[in-house]
Amino acid sequence: MKISGLFITFILFLYGNLFTQVPDTLWSKIHSISPQGDIDEGRYVRQTLDGGYIITGSCIPNGLLSHIDLLILKTDDSGNILWTKTYLERSYGNCVAQTSDGGYIMVGWIFPDEQDIQSDVLLIKTDSSGDTIWTKIIGEEDYEAGFCVRQTADGYVIVGQTKPKGSPYDALFIKTDLSGEVIWIKKFGGEWSDAGFSVEVSHDGFFITGTTNGNWWVHAGDMWAFKTDSNGNLLWEKIYDVRLSDFAFNGIQTSDDSYVVTGMTSTGFGGDLWLAKLGWIPTSIENNRSSISEFVLHQNYPNPFNPSTTIAFDLPKTSKVTLKIFNIIGEEVTTLVSDRLSAGSYTYKWYQPVGMASDVYFYRLDTDQYVQTRKMILMR
Repeated sequence: MKISGLFITFILFLYGNLFTQVPDTLWSKIHSISPQGDIDEGRYVRQTLDGGYIITGSCIPNGLLSHIDLLILKTDDSGNILWTKTYLERSYGNCVAQTSDGGYIMVGWIFPDEQDIQSDVLLIKTDSSGDTIWTKIIGEEDYEAGFCVRQTADGYVIVGQTKPKGSPYDALFIKTDLSGEVIWIKKFGGEWSDAGFSVEVSHDGFFITGTTNGNWWVHAGDMWAFKTDSNGNLLWEKIYDVRLSDFAFNGIQTSDDSYVVTGMTSTGFGGDLWLAKLGWIPTSIENNRSSISEFVLHQNYPNPFNPSTTIAFDLPKTSKVTLKIFNIIGEEVTTLVSDRLSAGSYTYKWYQPVGMASDVYFYRLDTDQYVQTRKMILMR
C-alpha cells in the first residue's frame, strides 16, 4: 500500500504533539512589597552570578499612589527574597543588569518635579547589596525615558525614547562613563514617532531594536532594527511594515554575525509574535589592515555572558597566535585559536560547556610580540 507524503507528515506531526512534554513549574512566588499591597510589579529579571535573580520594577512603599518608587529585588535561586530596595519617589524601573564589579545598574524614568508630568531618564548604580553608589537624572527635552541599559568596557549605554520640543518622539541613545556622566546623546527617527527598546553591545558598535514611523493614535509603528558604530553613528537600519502596529522589542547578534529580532505584529487589538533573522549586513567600517598599527585584545562582549561570548583581537602583522580560556585558579579550559594568522581583525565565539559554573574566567592572547589577559564573567 502506498502512503502519501502528506499522510506521513500528518502522522509525524500528531506523534510529535502527543509526546511533547510541557515543562512543569518548578516554583512560583508572590511577593508583596508595599505595606498595603497596592502595586508591586516586576518588569525585568536577570540571573546573577550566584545563581539567584535580580528584578526591577516599581512599588508603593508608603501607600500613596502618587509616590510610586523604583524597586530592586534580589532573590536566591528558588525565588526567595534576600533583600529589597526602593529608590526615589515618582520613579519606575525598566531594566537591570549585574555589573562586572558585582553590583547592579538600573535604568528607568523619573518625574523630578511633583507638579511636572514630563519624565527624565533615571540611571542608578548600586553595590552588591543594592545600596546606592550614585544616581544620575538625564533630561533635556520635554520627555525622556530609559528602557534598556548595558555595560560596556568603559561605561554604560542606554536606549529609550525622547520628545524634542515641538517634534514627535525619537529613539534615544545615551553613552555614559563608569560614573554615569554623559559622554554623548544621540537621537534617531524621522517625521513620525520612534522608540528604542533594547541594545546589545558588540566589539564594533551597538545593535538596537525598537519601533519607527509611529502615530500613536492611528498607526503604532513599524519594526525597526539598526546598528551604530562605537560612537553611536548610524551604520545601517532595517524597517519592517508587516501590519498596522509592529514592534521589535529585542534583538541579538548571533554567532554567525547575523541578527535575530523578535517582537509583535498586530492589526489592532492583540497581536502575533514576530521573529526574524537578518543576514550578515556589511557596514561602513572596513577591515583595513594597513590601519591596524598595534596588537589589541578587546574586552569580550557581552560581559557578563550566558551562554556565549565573543572575543576580538587585532594583529598589525602576520603572527603565530594562541587564544586560550582559563578558570579562576589558572587551569586551562579550552584553546580557541592556535594558528598563524595574517594581519587583520578577528572575532571568535566561545560557548561555555554545559554544566560550567558561574564564575570569573580569563582569556589570554599570545603572539610573537604581545601577550595580554582579560577577565570575563559567566552568569548561569
